[in-house]
Amino acid sequence: MEISVLSGLRKRIFKRAALATFGTFALNTLGVWLSIYSIVWWYDMPMHFFGGLFTALLVIAFLLRYSWFQNASFTKISICVISLVFIIGALWEGYELAVAVMVGNKHIILDSISDIFFDLAGAVQALFIYFRHLRLIEPK
Repeated sequence: MEISVLSGLRKRIFKRAALATFGTFALNTLGVWLSIYSIVWWYDMPMHFFGGLFTALLVIAFLLRYSWFQNASFTKISICVISLVFIIGALWEGYELAVAVMVGNKHIILDSISDIFFDLAGAVQALFIYFRHLRLIEPK
């Protein structure tokens, strides 16, 4: 892939990541200020989806700098991105567990499993976005 095309692709993916990050930040801020997390039991589910989405888009934008990623197959790219999002999501859930233990709250493992699945669903959506943009710029 030529450099100008690659640069344009990286910018497109990064713009999508920035939009997802801003949207997640805005929804999270509203959720905290208005106590939506306490009122709507499922509010954290879309938040984790968007968190997985912007994390995966940032991972893709970062990895596009490397030729091995640019030339990798669909399967290798998908495994790499989903694995990294899984690791980041698991680290986040570990942080939540540590905070819950420190403050004396009960932490529900099923909630953590659900959160990780929504992170991964966001990563899959990011892969769809990436491959759609890649298909648009590649010659037919």
